[in-house]
Amino acid sequence: MSTHDDKKENYLQHVNDFYNNIKNWLQNEPLVVVEKTPIQIYEEDLGTYYANTLSIQMADRKIVVDVKPIGACVVMAEGLIELESWLGKEYIVYMPTGGPTITEPSGIERPIYHGIDAEGWYWIEDSRRTKAYQMNKALLLELITMVTDHAF
Repeated sequence: MSTHDDKKENYLQHVNDFYNNIKNWLQNEPLVVVEKTPIQIYEEDLGTYYANTLSIQMADRKIVVDVKPIGACVVMAEGLIELESWLGKEYIVYMPTGGPTITEPSGIERPIYHGIDAEGWYWIEDSRRTKAYQMNKALLLELITMVTDHAF
């Protein structure tokens, strides 16, 4: 398997793991998680591949938010997923432990984002504040509230 294939497979595995977390986190909430038809992702470095999307819906099947994989080739991250609703979008990035670093003129290497203590999916609140939050149920519900007109 080529390095490109490894990168695609790793990304798709991370996306699927995140989807499984979403399903577990929301199982006792008044929401339904529906896996949707795969979408095509094209990245210049990796070519074309397909990834599933999720739809988080109310019990009456009204879509609350769509969860869409964007790609594995992302600046300063190893993957990107978008939460999208009619009201807005938020982005979730896959980070290795420690996250991306920058080398200062003195030669000291320091992390760009604070809070990336383990490999996984993170939401970066504000790039100027450089704080990353690891995804969990409470954060997912907060992000859904931010991009919709529903409070959870």
